[in-house]
Amino acid sequence: MFVKSDDELIRKALDGDNTSSSLLYTRYYTRVFRFVHNKVSDTATAQDIAQDALLAGLKHLRTYKGNSSFYTWLCTIAINKVKKQRSHNIPFNGDTVTNSTPETVLSSKETVNLIISSFKELSKLQQAALFYQIYEQLTIKEIADILQCSPRYTKNLVSQAKQIIRPLLKEKFNEIKSTKRA
Repeated sequence: MFVKSDDELIRKALDGDNTSSSLLYTRYYTRVFRFVHNKVSDTATAQDIAQDALLAGLKHLRTYKGNSSFYTWLCTIAINKVKKQRSHNIPFNGDTVTNSTPETVLSSKETVNLIISSFKELSKLQQAALFYQIYEQLTIKEIADILQCSPRYTKNLVSQAKQIIRPLLKEKFNEIKSTKRA
């Protein structure tokens, strides 16, 4: 059986071929679902958002310009759906973290605050590149497509971000450890 390229399926879907639209949906559903699931954690919500993103992508297929991979374009739609969904939910509050002891709660909050404050030392592009690599586990190529820059520049962004954050986190964690020992 001959596997059709994304470009060919997109052309046929734009011409009204429902089979090509269905193939695109099937080809990308699992990947988009996993991408969304990393953001929302709730499986049912992730399924709904992935489905909405794919259907919106197929509905507005004419707006796809091909400047990035089709998957990256779908992920951008999915991110917008996640943001919209989050705006209707209660925002996360570090005080809602529940663990078995007050010490572990304090430690978790300190860690989250430490990482957030360390990220503030990075440029917006460095923040995005590092986030996509660590949290989303995307490849340098996928990150480059999302950020619309070269893979080499993206790799440099990630490397620079790690070089900036590593000593900050190490210093802060050492301060926390020495404070707890005293």
